[in-house]
Amino acid sequence: MDGKEFGPFDYLWPLRLSPDGRRLALVGWRGGKTTLVVDGVEVETADPVSKYEFSPDGTRFAYTTWARDRGRCFLDGKEVPGVHSFWFLPDGRVLWGAGTTEGDGRLILDGKQYPVVGSFRWSPDLKRLARAVKHGKGVRVALDGWESRTYEDVGEILFSPGGAHLVWFARRGDTWRVVIDGVEGNAYDAIVTYPARHPPIAPAFDTPSRLGFLARRGYEVFRVEVEFPGEW
Repeated sequence: MDGKEFGPFDYLWPLRLSPDGRRLALVGWRGGKTTLVVDGVEVETADPVSKYEFSPDGTRFAYTTWARDRGRCFLDGKEVPGVHSFWFLPDGRVLWGAGTTEGDGRLILDGKQYPVVGSFRWSPDLKRLARAVKHGKGVRVALDGWESRTYEDVGEILFSPGGAHLVWFARRGDTWRVVIDGVEGNAYDAIVTYPARHPPIAPAFDTPSRLGFLARRGYEVFRVEVEFPGEW
């Protein structure tokens, strides 16, 4: 970059440019170990790097290493103790993940902790957090002190583009259904998702008033569209 070479490496992960295009990060595999390069500085990490990102304004950089079922997070070169995952919010703040998947998972933002099991979603204005929480042997969706009925599992959670309504996908028994503001829709054998695909296959709002997703009944896979009149 800018005439400077890095490596050589046996393998390179995808390059990461900061949103303003002024900073570069890359991860290379060399001699059985991973090396992180940020702003031209090479750092050999003790464990493989699993995630690395710049903040939305490009001023901060965070990464996660993972080995032996243990994650470690680093922000601007310093380890953040007690957490295993991170997400940059659009306003530049960092949301941390801690705990395990056995019911004691936590999200941490500005020092405040939120219990969570699996899925969560911030409202578009970043003022409300919807999340799946453990309840007995089941799972509920929690928002602003309110909790839904109990399900065996909760999948994707979405806010409408305007933030006024909450949508989630839940399993009760052997069937999945879309739930909008607590009102359940039709039952399906599965909601089809493939987040690793580009573009990903996942429930999403195609327009501000139309939700689309793929569902399966038996061997039939079909697209479902839910239209919402008025302000959404």
